Amino acid sequence: MKMAAIVAQRPSFALKLAKESVNQTLEAQGQWNSLRTAFVHQHLAHANNRIKFGIPVDPGSSRKS
Repeated sequence: MKMAAIVAQRPSFALKLAKESVNQTLEAQGQWNSLRTAFVHQHLAHANNRIKFGIPVDPGSSRKS
């Protein structure tokens, strides 16, 4: 909460510039492509499980305590 109060006191334009800077850095590191690839693999896994088990999740994959 203390950090949020400090950030809230900063000029909004400066905060927007800082946020844009972080976003561009993440983009340069390939964050969007990584997220897209992860979701493609997730959808492929669910489609595979629907074909194999009739449901989107492998029923044998859950751990029981």
